[in-house]
Amino acid sequence: MDSTVLRVAEADLRRALAKRATIFVVILFILPLIAAAALRYGLDVEQHANPTLWATIMGVDIASTEMHSEALISLAGIASWWWLVVSLYSGDLFAADFESGAVRLILARPVTRSEYVVGKIISILGLLTILSVLGGLSIYAAARIIGGPQEGLATLIGVSMVLVLGAVPLLLTGALVGGKMGKATTGIIVAILIYIVVRIVAGMVSTALLFAHGGGNLIEMGLKANSLVPFDGGKTLGVLVYSYHQYGPVYTPPYSYEITPEGSPFKIVVGPIDLGKLLVLNLVSTLSWIVLLMLAAIFVIKRKDF
Repeated sequence: MDSTVLRVAEADLRRALAKRATIFVVILFILPLIAAAALRYGLDVEQHANPTLWATIMGVDIASTEMHSEALISLAGIASWWWLVVSLYSGDLFAADFESGAVRLILARPVTRSEYVVGKIISILGLLTILSVLGGLSIYAAARIIGGPQEGLATLIGVSMVLVLGAVPLLLTGALVGGKMGKATTGIIVAILIYIVVRIVAGMVSTALLFAHGGGNLIEMGLKANSLVPFDGGKTLGVLVYSYHQYGPVYTPPYSYEITPEGSPFKIVVGPIDLGKLLVLNLVSTLSWIVLLMLAAIFVIKRKDF
């Protein structure tokens, strides 16, 4: 990779690590530990052996539908609010430099605008990877307090990195809007609104798919809809990667059934889920959005007057 891009990324990463927002996010990673300690010792919840409890708390195990006493930790877990962290960082990725005038100093050096864009994106992905892994390790430690010795530390680190990859479309959207408008706050607000709207749209797409096929697998349709519009902060990709690793290409729920709602023209099924096919769909969709949004960001920055 071009050394100029790496220099831009390194300098920007150092500045990002010094931001108060980063310190605040790191503090949030302590919450799962506090919640776990409160459950285990404060409320005297009995420890029960569960070597993969971390995946349940993180929210990436497709088999986990009930949290019971772990719900408190789940609220503090990384997958519950990762989209918000990404949104907060997205808005000022470019806009902060525009507002402060730092972009003029950067581009005064032998740095092209394309190199500037790529370097900034690499820096924020590096920062988010650090934060995601730290959050995953916090969940791992919290799970150990409640569920005893845990397995799959390497898997946890891998899934934490997957959350970063899955969050890139949302990140780039906020960065693109913030850069276009020159206002970090605008980019942040738009990223948050996109997350909320996409959640609604995904539900509508899932329902449309059920109607189009005369019914179908309820859970699979939901995962397919979230894969087509991958703006959920990477959670769906994390679920698919972990569950594929844990259960193989097809996951069969412990309870399978079919229901036909009264007055409904289609049949709803809860049964085997083709994780392999959904994972490929999600990856293709995510990478396509990333390429499209990166090209759009380069186009906008190249045409912007400083």
